[in-house]
Amino acid sequence: MYRVGNSKRSVKNADTFVDSLLKCLQVKDIDDITITELCNHSGLSRNTFYRIFDVVADVLVYASDRLSEKYIKMYDNVENGKWGPFIDSYLHYLVENSVLLEAIYKCNRQDILENSMLRLKSMKFPEMSETPRLEYINGVTCAASISILVTWIRRGKKETPSELYKIFREAFANKFKD
Repeated sequence: MYRVGNSKRSVKNADTFVDSLLKCLQVKDIDDITITELCNHSGLSRNTFYRIFDVVADVLVYASDRLSEKYIKMYDNVENGKWGPFIDSYLHYLVENSVLLEAIYKCNRQDILENSMLRLKSMKFPEMSETPRLEYINGVTCAASISILVTWIRRGKKETPSELYKIFREAFANKFKD
């Protein structure tokens, strides 16, 4: 769990821990990174760490949630809440932030990304009615997006975001004809 709050100082400290963790993850597994090591690397105190986070993995949760929150804020500029352009722009956005995605993948914590992505369910898509089915659609979309991103990382990040979107569309196009 994390407790960042709205103060500029707290956000700056949390972001400093994120940067430090991402650098540490380049040479160590998350389970091998201690809070002391993270504090030494960041130049911040243990007290500061514990004011914001409980455990090292919480830093990744915070970073992933923040990524989704930033996307929600910028999404207003994407074609009036249409599903296709949303998926396309979100894949572009995630690819631009691939350092965090790789860290989450390396730690085998795709659940962190999934929980952050599910925050997007608050976004409204006029072409989709608010029914219980929408929750299933969001879950499938989230799982498919994560699978595509994980495969993209495993394959060496060769495809462009536009190619990933085409793959996403192909995965669902005409697959369930009766």
